[in-house]
Amino acid sequence: MIFYGKIKEHKEIRNNLLELIDVADAEPVRQSSEYYNDDITRSDWSIAGNYERPWVKKLLPYFMAETLKMTNLAGYKNFELFEIWFQQYAQNSTHGWHIHGRNYTGVYYLQFDGTAKTQVWNNEIMNLNCEEGDIVMFPSFMIHRAPPVQNSNTKTIISFNLEFKDIDGSKLEEISRA
Repeated sequence: MIFYGKIKEHKEIRNNLLELIDVADAEPVRQSSEYYNDDITRSDWSIAGNYERPWVKKLLPYFMAETLKMTNLAGYKNFELFEIWFQQYAQNSTHGWHIHGRNYTGVYYLQFDGTAKTQVWNNEIMNLNCEEGDIVMFPSFMIHRAPPVQNSNTKTIISFNLEFKDIDGSKLEEISRA
């Protein structure tokens, strides 16, 4: 199941988040092997478990509220966030086909002109229907990638891994009646 949400305060927080990311510790991720084909311009993946980074502290109140709303709509009471990191892509940057750990992964499209949409493999290549300000979550075992950016606009995403916790009792009742 793929979940879509939107941070309603996106326009208010976008530029501040980008300023904080611009000065954040980050490095390029470039690797090419049988499994990996990555050329990510900047990322702070190596410290994805550090929730004290300024951009994370700024984002979390908005992110947690929207993600909890999405979680509740799916029938879960709550979730546990395990990692959160940013990735920036310049022209021709890409993140090859891969999977994640945990049970769900997701993307918040912070700076995004609609090109180079995340693709998932579901017996065919499917472009996720997303726009700037959206959060999209999908099972972390789904093979997915960020295709190469074809223009000169920077793409900035925030990715994360989480696990759903506790089923909502009313959802269990609904399922039992089905």
